[in-house]
Amino acid sequence: MVIAESCRVTRGVLIATVSHKACAVPTWIHYSMRAAGRILPAVHEMMATGRWDVGQFPDNALLYPGVCRFPLLQAYTADELARAVRGHGLEVVTARGLGSLTHLLLPHAVAGIPPAELEALCAAFDADILPDGPGSFRRAGLLAVARRPRARNAKKGGRSDL
Repeated sequence: MVIAESCRVTRGVLIATVSHKACAVPTWIHYSMRAAGRILPAVHEMMATGRWDVGQFPDNALLYPGVCRFPLLQAYTADELARAVRGHGLEVVTARGLGSLTHLLLPHAVAGIPPAELEALCAAFDADILPDGPGSFRRAGLLAVARRPRARNAKKGGRSDL
């Protein structure tokens, strides 16, 4: 629903960041083991559909609100996000992981790296080494950039959206 509305109201370029399934699945496994000591149905649902809804399964009461703070979440893979955006009439420029290097680095390994240098390393890593990586450990680990299709008979010399 959020993707559909974002695409609908976009005039030119859409930049969307969403939860990445590659990070959400391990997080849900962790939540499940911490709360119940076993793999709950919500883990399998996250793997299959990327969807978490507190009302999906009775066992979800073990997770929310004590372990998981979100009553509703939709996570995507890069392909799923690109398909969703295309399905609402936009051209996808890119859909990829965002922040995978910081996810993979141990916290003490980041200490002392100048922020500008770390930012440049992360951008290059995401673009060139692991574009389909898990993204950051935070909620928005997947990035999509899309635009409205250009009209076939558009005047040349006009403003370029990307």
